[in-house]
Amino acid sequence: MPVKAKKTDAYQAPDSTAAFAAEFIAPAEPAIDNSHLQGAAIKAYGQQTRKDREDKMILDFLPMVYKIVNKVVSYLHPPLS
Repeated sequence: MPVKAKKTDAYQAPDSTAAFAAEFIAPAEPAIDNSHLQGAAIKAYGQQTRKDREDKMILDFLPMVYKIVNKVVSYLHPPLS
Protein backbone atom coordinates (compact mmCIF):
# COMPACT_ATOMS: atom_id res chain seq x y z
CA MET A 1 0.00 0.00 0.00
CA PRO A 2 1.59 3.30 -1.09
CA VAL A 3 1.94 6.10 1.46
CA LYS A 4 0.87 9.54 0.31
CA ALA A 5 3.07 12.50 1.13
CA LYS A 6 1.60 15.06 3.44
CA LYS A 7 0.64 18.31 1.67
CA THR A 8 2.03 21.41 3.32
CA ASP A 9 1.64 25.03 2.34
CA ALA A 10 4.85 26.05 4.11
CA TYR A 11 7.93 26.51 1.96
CA GLN A 12 11.05 24.82 3.24
CA ALA A 13 13.88 27.34 2.81
CA PRO A 14 17.55 26.38 2.89
CA ASP A 15 19.40 27.12 6.11
CA SER A 16 21.22 30.19 4.74
CA THR A 17 17.97 31.74 3.54
CA ALA A 18 16.27 30.91 6.82
CA ALA A 19 19.10 32.52 8.79
CA PHE A 20 18.91 35.63 6.59
CA ALA A 21 15.14 35.85 7.05
CA ALA A 22 15.48 35.35 10.81
CA GLU A 23 17.25 38.73 11.03
CA PHE A 24 14.11 40.46 9.79
CA ILE A 25 11.74 38.37 11.87
CA ALA A 26 13.69 38.85 15.09
CA PRO A 27 12.37 41.55 17.39
CA ALA A 28 13.88 44.93 16.65
CA GLU A 29 15.83 46.93 19.16
CA PRO A 30 13.69 49.44 21.02
CA ALA A 31 13.50 52.81 19.29
CA ILE A 32 15.35 55.71 20.84
CA ASP A 33 12.94 58.12 22.50
CA ASN A 34 13.47 61.54 20.93
CA SER A 35 10.23 63.06 22.16
CA HIS A 36 12.18 65.71 24.07
CA LEU A 37 13.37 67.06 20.70
CA GLN A 38 9.89 67.36 19.23
CA GLY A 39 9.23 70.79 20.76
CA ALA A 40 12.51 72.18 19.49
CA ALA A 41 11.84 70.80 16.01
CA ILE A 42 8.35 72.32 15.89
CA LYS A 43 9.71 75.67 17.08
CA ALA A 44 12.52 75.68 14.49
CA TYR A 45 10.16 74.70 11.67
CA GLY A 46 7.64 77.36 12.75
CA GLN A 47 10.30 80.07 12.71
CA GLN A 48 11.46 78.97 9.28
CA THR A 49 7.97 79.09 7.75
CA ARG A 50 7.16 82.38 9.48
CA LYS A 51 10.33 83.91 7.99
CA ASP A 52 9.30 82.69 4.52
CA ARG A 53 5.84 84.23 4.92
CA GLU A 54 7.32 87.53 6.12
CA ASP A 55 9.68 87.65 3.14
CA LYS A 56 6.79 86.96 0.76
CA MET A 57 4.69 89.73 2.34
CA ILE A 58 7.59 92.19 1.96
CA LEU A 59 7.93 91.33 -1.70
CA ASP A 60 4.16 91.57 -2.24
CA PHE A 61 3.87 95.03 -0.63
CA LEU A 62 7.11 96.54 -1.93
CA PRO A 63 5.48 98.28 -4.93
CA MET A 64 2.87 99.85 -2.65
CA VAL A 65 5.58 101.09 -0.26
CA TYR A 66 7.41 102.65 -3.21
CA LYS A 67 4.25 104.55 -4.24
CA ILE A 68 3.60 105.77 -0.70
CA VAL A 69 7.18 106.99 -0.26
CA ASN A 70 7.03 108.85 -3.58
CA LYS A 71 3.76 110.49 -2.52
CA VAL A 72 5.20 111.58 0.84
CA VAL A 73 8.38 112.90 -0.79
CA SER A 74 6.30 114.96 -3.22
CA TYR A 75 4.82 116.85 -0.25
CA LEU A 76 8.25 117.58 1.23
CA HIS A 77 9.37 120.44 -1.01
CA PRO A 78 11.85 122.94 0.33
CA PRO A 79 11.64 125.21 2.19
CA LEU A 80 10.62 122.98 5.06
CA SER A 81 9.31 124.80 8.06
